[in-house]
Amino acid sequence: MKDETNEEMKTFYGVVNVSHNGQVVIPARLRKDLNIIHGEQLVVVRRIDGEDMVLVKMGKMERILVECGFGLK
Repeated sequence: MKDETNEEMKTFYGVVNVSHNGQVVIPARLRKDLNIIHGEQLVVVRRIDGEDMVLVKMGKMERILVECGFGLK
């Protein structure tokens, strides 16, 4: 059985604030864990209920769209 305190299982990375011009900083540890580099594009998606949002790396979003039959050209 896996130890739930294992760093690989970490999903909570902290709390971020929204700046006066709407910017947020992605915690350094999360950027490192997900290999998010300077200039990388992230897609912002809002849930249908309007309560939450998700950031998805552009490469992953392209793969999701292709799998759903919406290939980008």
